[in-house]
Amino acid sequence: MDGVLYPRQKSMYEYLKMHCGYIDNYDVLFTTSNFWASKNDVYRKNMTSIENLYSNFPPDMKDVELLQELSEKYDIIYITARPEAVELTTLEYLKRYNYPNPTNVIFSQDKIKDIRVAGCEWYVEDRLEFARELKKFTNVILKLQPWNRAARNEFKNVIFSLQELRSIL
Repeated sequence: MDGVLYPRQKSMYEYLKMHCGYIDNYDVLFTTSNFWASKNDVYRKNMTSIENLYSNFPPDMKDVELLQELSEKYDIIYITARPEAVELTTLEYLKRYNYPNPTNVIFSQDKIKDIRVAGCEWYVEDRLEFARELKKFTNVILKLQPWNRAARNEFKNVIFSLQELRSIL
């Protein structure tokens, strides 16, 4: 979900600017930033437990409408590596903004296994470690982000925005 349906990274960026004194721009934070690289795993884990980082930005309603349209032809399944602590927040977010099939969510510790078990024909992903492995099992659509742009030529299907799904599916 994050990076594809929800701008959690943007939310984290705004939080870090406001509360932690981060001053570089968004692209730098998630590509070459010493700020993020210098933080230990405990710090990063604590960041993922801040609940409002998973719900304080509304979605682009054109994306929600597109997913509603696509749900007439495809089964929409949300498979996310979001932590257990934000499951309720995630479900409420999907319902609040009228995403199709808002209860069809798998909170996964092993996305690859869960995507294979669910039989996903298509999967939209922005994290390279998952996208590279998943393309062995399904049709991966890479949603471009600052942290994955260098690998865009590795994928047949690449989008900047969800609206481009119409041209692929």
